[in-house]
Amino acid sequence: MRAARGDQRGNQRGEQGRTFSDFVGLHWGKILIALLWGSGLLECNLQTREIIADADSQEIESDLFHIQNVSQLQKYRNMDKISEQRIEQLHPKIRTAVRAFIEDAKKQGITLRVTSGYRSVAEQDKLFAQGRTAGGKKVTNARGGQSWHNYGLAIDVVQMVGQTPIWKADWERIGKIGEAHGFEWGGRWKFVDKPHFQMRFGLTISQAQAKKKENWDKFIEI
Repeated sequence: MRAARGDQRGNQRGEQGRTFSDFVGLHWGKILIALLWGSGLLECNLQTREIIADADSQEIESDLFHIQNVSQLQKYRNMDKISEQRIEQLHPKIRTAVRAFIEDAKKQGITLRVTSGYRSVAEQDKLFAQGRTAGGKKVTNARGGQSWHNYGLAIDVVQMVGQTPIWKADWERIGKIGEAHGFEWGGRWKFVDKPHFQMRFGLTISQAQAKKKENWDKFIEI
């Protein structure tokens, strides 16, 4: 009986004598999950969706695609330069509006980064193949030529705090800022794509394709 009490007291003393490092060592898994969930990183990786889009009116992409693009941007220390490079590749008709959109958001305390802008038809076909004829999960339902990104008329953005992308952002507010500058916001669509903003100038994808006439090296006339 005394031996049992001695063991019990020894266990209590051992637990009381544990340091903070011992606690972290025992519970590091739970702590890591809590930190990731609090930062939103775990949640964004659990939010991959596969959705169906009407390719003639809107392009819908999964969260996975946007997360991958932000990950690529994070390789660079000065992402403002990367955003500007992406803006310079857009159709000349929307470059000023994109810059005004980002500047207006900044004045309202929201720092935005362009994660995707112009895409070639080949790049779009490669994305479309993902999860179909290539490995990975589906990230887009638009083939090459069916995305407004292929015409330099669309961007994807994310809010940044320091070097961290914020997916649980105030998208309604961001969407309204973009709309105030003439953009159509994917957050209003039946199949929601909150990071996506585009200007179609009243065109359908079919009309935009007809304007291209296989000359994909030049922007369409608007």
